[in-house]
Amino acid sequence: YYSTVRKASAVERLEFLGVLGGILPDRRLCTHCRALHLVDPKDLPVTGYDKYYKPCPAPEISWSRHRLNPYYAIAHRHVQLAIKYTRLEDVHQRYRASILQRFTTSFPSFHSMRLKFTVEPVVVNGRFILMTTFDFHEAAAPLSFTTLSRVSVRFCQHLPIDEPTNPESPLLAAIRFAFKVADGRSGLHQEVHSCDRCPTDYLIKIQGRRAISYVWQDLGSGTSPIVPYWRSHILDYKENNQFNGTEFCYEHGSVRYMYYSSGTRS
Repeated sequence: YYSTVRKASAVERLEFLGVLGGILPDRRLCTHCRALHLVDPKDLPVTGYDKYYKPCPAPEISWSRHRLNPYYAIAHRHVQLAIKYTRLEDVHQRYRASILQRFTTSFPSFHSMRLKFTVEPVVVNGRFILMTTFDFHEAAAPLSFTTLSRVSVRFCQHLPIDEPTNPESPLLAAIRFAFKVADGRSGLHQEVHSCDRCPTDYLIKIQGRRAISYVWQDLGSGTSPIVPYWRSHILDYKENNQFNGTEFCYEHGSVRYMYYSSGTRS
């Protein structure tokens, strides 16, 4: 057995360790040092401005962590472990619940508005789905297309809002559509939009003095941090940003549908 492992190539050994990491309840494969580690329940997604916890001293690969904004960041290993313990059902369920814990924070002054930011992750059919909500409330200035189009947030790496000078921005088009729906120019239909370069669905609603943006992202099945379902969400200043990125083929609207198929309320 051990002689076979020693003779295996680096890729074969890594695949073997990956299989063990998926089976052994108290172990996980570390993609930084390429070894099995004991699971550490203190290792959780970053919420707010908490210091990022690194359970392995090896240098971290830049594309191993998904940070949509300064308030929440999740590592690929968290996706793997949440899916693994959902599958195992009776092992480390408290740790699983901690990884999937709902997170909310509020900002009383955010670009002349108030903002409530919420993240709600779920595991559905072996996939990690993340729903993010940006709930803007009118404050110092009236809620309008102008005030909303200038806020500095990202729905994904390809869809930042703060680009009011870009007439081709699909996100600004979605904001315009939401205001048309709110004032009756487009009926009552709420349209779900999608990114063309990552599995992200989003919906914007204008309700009186509030603008609520819902974002649903499929972070994949946790198999590897190099698969497109994960890598397409990771910022890369050369290859994956608002100007660059490979077209991603998936059924638009399916991520939102998958999220609510888990029984989560709509």
